[in-house]
Amino acid sequence: MRTSRLWVLLSFLIAASPACHGDDDDAARGADADAEAARQPKPAILQVAPPIDLKAPPADATKTASGLVYKKRFATAGAQPRGDDTVLVRYTGWRQGTGATFFTTTARDQPIAIDLGHAAAGFREALPLLHKGEKLMLWLPPSPGMPEPVAYEIELIDIVAKPAVAGRAG
Repeated sequence: MRTSRLWVLLSFLIAASPACHGDDDDAARGADADAEAARQPKPAILQVAPPIDLKAPPADATKTASGLVYKKRFATAGAQPRGDDTVLVRYTGWRQGTGATFFTTTARDQPIAIDLGHAAAGFREALPLLHKGEKLMLWLPPSPGMPEPVAYEIELIDIVAKPAVAGRAG
């Protein structure tokens, strides 16, 4: 009985496997679809005018040991996130040299959730500096993930509460 169940399961898995059907057209169709997607123009990023000159941070900006430079634009006394929190932010990123927008949440008009434990190094360092409701300008030096200097305007909308973890049943 047990052996026959294994054969039924094995037969099902073999029948469901695309490699066993010998259909080379699937691979060709996949390659054609990939080539077509590469030819399609990428959607344009909404260009947002920077709120200040991005070429150099203002003289009163704060510089950290890592090279991150920031200037608070709007300060409050709200709660601050910790390194393992998830935050809701609105932000726009610009290439510092050209001022071109490379990312913005403005087009969606929705904040984006960022898990600080898994965020890029610059965000992991900068976001805990903010209080809920604050905005800052952030200048990041080149890094392996971003080969050119960039600037961001970031607004901390909220800190998402972690769900309570229920105890394990014995």
